This record gives sequence, C-alpha cells and structure tokens, in this order.
Amino acid sequence: MPKLIDTWVADALEDERLLASSVAVVEFARSSGALHADHPRRLVGEALWFWTERGKPARKYRIRYRTRAALRRQETLGMSGAAKYLAHDHVHQRQTVISYLLQQDTDVRAALLAAQACVVTREEHAQLAQYKHLHGWARYLEAGIVPLDLATHIEVDLVAFVAADRTAWGT
Repeated sequence: MPKLIDTWVADALEDERLLASSVAVVEFARSSGALHADHPRRLVGEALWFWTERGKPARKYRIRYRTRAALRRQETLGMSGAAKYLAHDHVHQRQTVISYLLQQDTDVRAALLAAQACVVTREEHAQLAQYKHLHGWARYLEAGIVPLDLATHIEVDLVAFVAADRTAWGT
C-alpha cells in the first residue's frame, strides 16, 4: 500500500513547464482572431484541466491537496482502484476561473497559480456542491472539509487559504 509521502512528489521543473504551456494556450485563446467564437472558452477550459491535473489525466488523483478520506481510499484500494470513488474537485470553480482567464487584463500566470484542485471522495464532492454559491476554499470551510497539503503533510489552514482567495480573486 502507498504511504502518504509516496502519493505526491513535487517537481518544480515539470510544474513550470505545465504552467508555461497552459499560459501559452490561454494567451493564444484570448488573442487569436481566427478562432470560432466557441473555441476560446473551450481551449481555456482544457488549459485549466491540464494545469490542475499536472499534465496527464492519470495524475489527477495524485495532486498536492487531498482529503484524509480520499487518501484512505487510495491507501486501501491503490491508486487505480480508488479512482471510481474519488473526484478531482476544482477548488476554484472552472466556469468562474475560465471567465476570469478570458478577461484581457487578467494576469494569466497568477490566475493559474491561484487555481487549485483537491482530490475528495464522491461523498465529499456532493457535500461541497451544496456550497457552490461560494468560491474557492470557502466551500471547504463551510462544508467542514479540511484537506491535507501533501507538501507539508499537515492540514490546510482554510482560514488563511480563504483570505488568500480574497486577495487573488477579489471574492
């Protein structure tokens, strides 16, 4: 069974490559006059997925933020076996982030860095859906769902994360 430390590995070089690629896609989508009117939003959505999945769909459940319940599933069922019980939650709801990224004055790099995802169980995902009127980590705070940061192996300080969201997103 995987140990907590084995489930996420920081790779700054790869993250920078993924971020630069996602920024390039967003900037292309925003600036190309040759695109069909529906395509910029779709391209930006794909860039956001690419960034939050850390590049490959196979990695979407191996990201930095995960709940204890999600980790337990991964530890007991293995990474592939647990997948059907998990959800890759865009902490900062996709449609809101996509709209923000499409605004010409948005700092794309900063916005993508602020856009986070968290692996939760499907039950937790349903719980979070009750707070869809809130943005970002505020949904987690209201739902009482406290993820772990696998970079530090400690619970996320949701109050600090909500405050950071207010600065980054103006919420």
